[in-house]
Parts: sequence; structure tokens; C-alpha cells
Amino acid sequence: MAGRRLDTAELPGWPRMMSRDLAAAYVGVSPSTFDLEVAEGLLPKPLPRGRKGGLDTWDRMALDDALDLRTGRRQAEGSNKHWLDRLDDGHAPR
Repeated sequence: MAGRRLDTAELPGWPRMMSRDLAAAYVGVSPSTFDLEVAEGLLPKPLPRGRKGGLDTWDRMALDDALDLRTGRRQAEGSNKHWLDRLDDGHAPR
């Protein structure tokens, strides 16, 4: 599903929980790229919300944590090995 990137002039202050389009804009990618990175486990899965759980939302802090791990700003808990190095041996957090 392709979508347009949000213009940064259209963006509100960053709420704690974000829709798919807003979360994609927050991490700086298109919604379709965001979907791929979520599917690959590079970004966290959504939290279902709403009365029937039909609204997928992403936690801003979880997105920050995932990006911090990917960029090396932080290491995975309990590990002294860089998170991205763990992708090769099948132990990357999902």
C-alpha cells in the first residue's frame, strides 16, 4: 500500500501514540517503507487500539528505542555486542 509522505509543515507536535502515516513521517520514510521495516522487524509492531482493536498505533518511545539500537546509540539489553551485528547470527530482537 503506497502512501504519500507527510509534509513536515503539516505535522503536529509528536504524540506518544501515532498512526501509521504519522509514525512513518516521524522516522522519515514513506508509509510503504515503514511497512517494510516493520515487517522485517527493524521497527516495532503496532499496538492495536480502539474499541475493537482495529486501530494500529505506534509508540513514539518504542520507535526511538528501535532507531537507537539500529544506529548504535544504544546496545540491546544484556548484550555487549552491537545490535546490527546480531542480525547475521539470527539473534536480533524482533
